[in-house]
Amino acid sequence: MSSVYYRHPSITVTDEWVTVGARRFRVPELRDLVVTRQRPTPVLATAIGAAVVFLVAFLIGLGSGPVWTVLVVLAAGGLAIGIWWAVRRPTRYEVWAGYRGLEIVLFSSTDRAQLGRVTRALQRALDAQRTDF
Repeated sequence: MSSVYYRHPSITVTDEWVTVGARRFRVPELRDLVVTRQRPTPVLATAIGAAVVFLVAFLIGLGSGPVWTVLVVLAAGGLAIGIWWAVRRPTRYEVWAGYRGLEIVLFSSTDRAQLGRVTRALQRALDAQRTDF
């Protein structure tokens, strides 16, 4: 009889299997669980960086005239929207593991409480495998 450590519509963790959607992973084959926090996307970082460059160039006097004014207004607006989006966007957490020679994302969520429950269940499942000899 299999022990269920966590059951949710998005993931089920037992002492033998981790089921995520249609994918199934054998617990004994999981290695090196790591929880990561998703960073801002490269596109967002590039947009914020470009806006800062335009604003600094304008402020130190490298440009003037109506074209530069429009660019500065657009850059300032883009910078404000980018910062607002980066701050308001929920942080996504991922549980990674080694599985059959690959690095895979086992679980992903913006809910820290659920992330904690899933990682504890995974750890209990792995611990149960180590003690079943």
